[in-house]
Amino acid sequence: MNKLSTFILLCFLGLSYLSFCQTQSQKKTTPAPETALEPTKVEQIQNQISQIDNHLLAIETKRAYILSSEDETAIANETGWFESMAVIIDQLLEKKQNLISVLNADEND
Repeated sequence: MNKLSTFILLCFLGLSYLSFCQTQSQKKTTPAPETALEPTKVEQIQNQISQIDNHLLAIETKRAYILSSEDETAIANETGWFESMAVIIDQLLEKKQNLISVLNADEND
């Protein structure tokens, strides 16, 4: 029962985050035009990158947990969890790459 509750909670959190990501992806941000970033902005970007890395790690940890149990794997396959996580991972990697590009552009200025 505890595993089921944990799985349901994690699914709910994943779906909530997916919903959040969809609304955020609609608000595409463009890098600032050739101006140096303020130190606080650089720190914010670095924090966002760190959060993305943590989220990717959490997804991979949950994936390993699900794959360790045939029952959990079956449930995840039935609910489309692997597919939805693949979409989220792609979105996170794209956002991370955009943030890195902003930092690199600032370093080159």
